[in-house]
Amino acid sequence: MGSVPYTLRYNVTPHLNENRYIQTEQINLKNHTFMEILDRITPQIHRVIKRNRKLRDLALPIWQLLQKVTLWWHSLLNPNKFIPPPTSICESLNDWVNTYSTQNQKKLPEYKVIYPQHTITRLLPKTIDENVHWQYQRNLQYQLPDAFVATIPDGRVWNDGYIITPDNILLKEFTTKYSFDSIKTSLPSLDKLPPLHKLSGSLAVLSCDYGTGYYHWMFEVIPRLALLEKAGFKIQDIDYFLVNQHASRFQIDTLKDLGIQRHKIIESCWYPHIQAEQIIAPSLVGVPVQVPGWACDFLRHNFIDNKVAKNRQPLRIYLNRSQVVHRKVENEGEIIEFLSRFGFCNIATENLSIWEQAELLSSAEIVIAPHGAGLTNLVFCKPGTKVIELLSPKGVSTLFWALGNHVGLDYYYLLGEGEGLPEETYYHVLSENISINLHSLDKLLQLAGIK
Repeated sequence: MGSVPYTLRYNVTPHLNENRYIQTEQINLKNHTFMEILDRITPQIHRVIKRNRKLRDLALPIWQLLQKVTLWWHSLLNPNKFIPPPTSICESLNDWVNTYSTQNQKKLPEYKVIYPQHTITRLLPKTIDENVHWQYQRNLQYQLPDAFVATIPDGRVWNDGYIITPDNILLKEFTTKYSFDSIKTSLPSLDKLPPLHKLSGSLAVLSCDYGTGYYHWMFEVIPRLALLEKAGFKIQDIDYFLVNQHASRFQIDTLKDLGIQRHKIIESCWYPHIQAEQIIAPSLVGVPVQVPGWACDFLRHNFIDNKVAKNRQPLRIYLNRSQVVHRKVENEGEIIEFLSRFGFCNIATENLSIWEQAELLSSAEIVIAPHGAGLTNLVFCKPGTKVIELLSPKGVSTLFWALGNHVGLDYYYLLGEGEGLPEETYYHVLSENISINLHSLDKLLQLAGIK
């Protein structure tokens, strides 16, 4: 759930290089105290609702109603009565930049590759199973696309980071392959887009599909700032930053720590259709579940380098899922008791700040955890740290194995009890609970040399 939208001051100002006037919005900065209080209480409310399924079911329709009321109010204030949907979809941003630049000489878009496309090769995980699961075999090699930054004068942003050019073309490279199929299907039937908000100045687009969750925030939202820095942009010189929401503690803390001032943050959940004089668009970070090494380096540099205590006592950590409403470990109590004999600490990362999580994982010598967002913090581990991931046989995700390869971790996995999915099935049942056989866990500990 995003924080309540702040009061906006509407000014009528001349649009650059044009004789007409447009409506622009500026965040009201007069009441800093209110904003600070709201940022303190919103994460608490968000966390309570997230943990309780009944509260979530109750809050969701209220949240959806509030969004509809907000959009209705915006439409009353907005003079742009009809904004047509994109007329077409462009597969290559670079091609669009070259074509548009030859037709328009006043406001030229730019496109700069920061990290060229490259192939990553991974080490197989370790397991007690006779054969390594086919999901890992299938992802031993992967080609990551170019990582780039583009600037688009008078561009628009729709929904969670979908970018539309000034000539009304949707750029495919800013959607995931999952969202793109649904967008392509629904595009001809869209009557109009949400009310348009026009901003003077520059807007850096960080929001993306699923960008509210911890993993997606840390690996698909925040690292786009690294691309901006590599492209020569200074954070303090950018007027606004668009993110999915600014509600969870980790969202508020990370942006603040990276030097983004609160009054520059705009949430796409409240403003799903924005136009700015200059859209600054860093590319999506790799592709879904395929993490590039430079993103890991950026997170490590900003959250552990020279920021955590050195030479702490090595820890053995079990990251529990006691505070979630799905993908629970059915016999977690038995696992915790079993692992306590080996000196493992039972940890719930939801109660820790981003810096506490970084310091904790950087001190770990062994990490055992069921698949979940808590394993995002493996990026902070030292090379050589042993990791055992507990997985449902119907939900084998290679996400954290891929992450472990970048950081240099000693990765193992253990499948829970039950039947798996047929080979080459292109979906996961990631919400299913997990039940772990303690005898199998003991065998895997022996394989890993954990005594």
